Amino acid sequence: MALPAIWGYLGDELVDPRDPERIAQKLYLENSQRHLDTWLFDNLRATIERFRQLVDPGTEGWAQVVPFNDNLVFLADDSGAYDFVFRNLREDPPPKPPWADLISPDDVPHYIWREEAWPYLFDYFRENAWKEKEDHEAEVKYYADGGTAAAHPGSSWRLKERYLLENGLLTSFAPVVSTDGRDGFVEVTLQDGRNLFVQKKPVSIGEFWSFLEDSAYLGRRKTDDENPLDAANLDPPDRPVAVTYFDVLAYIAWFAEATHLPVRLLRTEEYKWLHPGRQQTMGDRLDEGCVEFRMANGNPDVRWGELPGPEWRGVRAHFKPDIPWRRSPLGVDFVVSDSFGEWLYERRGNEAVAINTNDLTGISGRGGTAERDLHPMGSWGKYKYCKIGFRLCWDTGRSTH
Repeated sequence: MALPAIWGYLGDELVDPRDPERIAQKLYLENSQRHLDTWLFDNLRATIERFRQLVDPGTEGWAQVVPFNDNLVFLADDSGAYDFVFRNLREDPPPKPPWADLISPDDVPHYIWREEAWPYLFDYFRENAWKEKEDHEAEVKYYADGGTAAAHPGSSWRLKERYLLENGLLTSFAPVVSTDGRDGFVEVTLQDGRNLFVQKKPVSIGEFWSFLEDSAYLGRRKTDDENPLDAANLDPPDRPVAVTYFDVLAYIAWFAEATHLPVRLLRTEEYKWLHPGRQQTMGDRLDEGCVEFRMANGNPDVRWGELPGPEWRGVRAHFKPDIPWRRSPLGVDFVVSDSFGEWLYERRGNEAVAINTNDLTGISGRGGTAERDLHPMGSWGKYKYCKIGFRLCWDTGRSTH
């Protein structure tokens, strides 16, 4: 019979003196087998009593509780050994964001720290909070307010964060904005009236290589052998760069520090509003897309899954001669192809939105929504026979409404 659930300092099973009339409440599902649950519970209580009969006569295994003050308590036994506990003691170290071991802290933009690292740490260090109750109430409120499973953000923390903000338990950061313009960017008005400065074209190979030359990022870059930067960027410097999401974060951190602009990636809905309009999904990505893959010796690559590991690692990606550019009515240029994607703002765990620039679905699954069909952050698109680039934007704080 499993016993761990009944041992702990929340009850008095391991405390002396104790109240023998103490009642442990147990809740049952409506359709449960009540007689079986009652039998199991009675057996657990009998086991506790038998255990206490065995250990009560002696002193071995018992610790004397010695309060020092309201915040510190010592535990001492007859052999002279001791330990101590203090108020709000945590059982685990502070949590790390899911990407913490995959990118250097120097390469994480400030807005990522604010949105992901800070909330985790804030919740960890809070005192006297019934966090499980808050989690439950946050979920209940989401659905009570009309939320649906389909629109669920996918992270319980996002609902919890909203709950804490609404109840005054969490302080949000003021949005960082700038009205300063810059060459290569155009100011646009979104559907909701907000104004953004948006990069007219995706970041180019030349622009990204300038970042590499001006920073020490390449020496800190953490990636596997499957996604070397040079394998995706052997084209002329004016072509869009293909990078991992971690490369994007490092570029954003560097660009923000160099320009003092609060740059970020476009959100999915912002991107769709700026886009000139989705196209019908293409047929074969290699035949009809704008990217071709070649072996290290220059020979054309074969189809998915037909290459052994060593040869696959040597594959190179090149743009075909004619890149299908389209300009939106707002003056923003897009490569519109099933074999080119752009990294966007939303992320979950070690995956992020990478949108197909042709049909506006997820670049990975071809047909799934971009918001749910996420792409691994450590890939520039190679294993899906595509390239993934990015562009920057920032909020102006201005609105036409």
